[in-house]
Amino acid sequence: MSGVEDVLLLKIVQIVPFVQSRGKGELKMGSLLDKASKKAIAGRQMSEANASQRVLAIIVQTTTIELFSSYGIAAAPIRAAIPPAASTDEYAALIPFRYSGLNGTLSVLTDVKTLTRMRQNLLNSRALADWTRELANQLMGRIKNRLARYNVMLEVGIPNSANRQLLAQYSAGKQTNIEYQFRTLGGWIRVVLAGDFEEPLLTFAGGDATLENGKFILF
Repeated sequence: MSGVEDVLLLKIVQIVPFVQSRGKGELKMGSLLDKASKKAIAGRQMSEANASQRVLAIIVQTTTIELFSSYGIAAAPIRAAIPPAASTDEYAALIPFRYSGLNGTLSVLTDVKTLTRMRQNLLNSRALADWTRELANQLMGRIKNRLARYNVMLEVGIPNSANRQLLAQYSAGKQTNIEYQFRTLGGWIRVVLAGDFEEPLLTFAGGDATLENGKFILF
């Protein structure tokens, strides 16, 4: 082997490890970038999900306030408004709905004083139960219309009378359980949206989004 060949061989031997090392570095850097990209995507998805949860919660709250206000009842959100024990002076109703093939329920529980302030002709338990079912139906309609602005289309069932025990059975262990309590003049309201369904990623599609973008207060 000539001296020139020896020099060339030495340079090749020196260059090969450098190329291999550089390749490993690029592979390692690519792996880090891939992990960072996946982490960023996961963080963005979580942020979008949290934002959607907040919008869904605000929709449930604001539609309840709007509904009762339309009947002259001021409903103020509060962390704990309902009595701890059930009584004969309260009525409940729940209405089923479907979204993407999965089931959920919306329930309304309120007291007689609030119901009779809304309509004075509620003279017996049957009339009170009927009116509570109608309130659940109207509230579900408002929520359905509001969610339609986000391309979330609910299939709604028929409202049924209920009690605290039945409501607890429907909401226990559910994947989603959004509850709001409200104080009225001398009374209270509780609304629960519960079910085994993924909370949708809400992307506004059109209409007036003022209420969804507004703030809400817990007293």
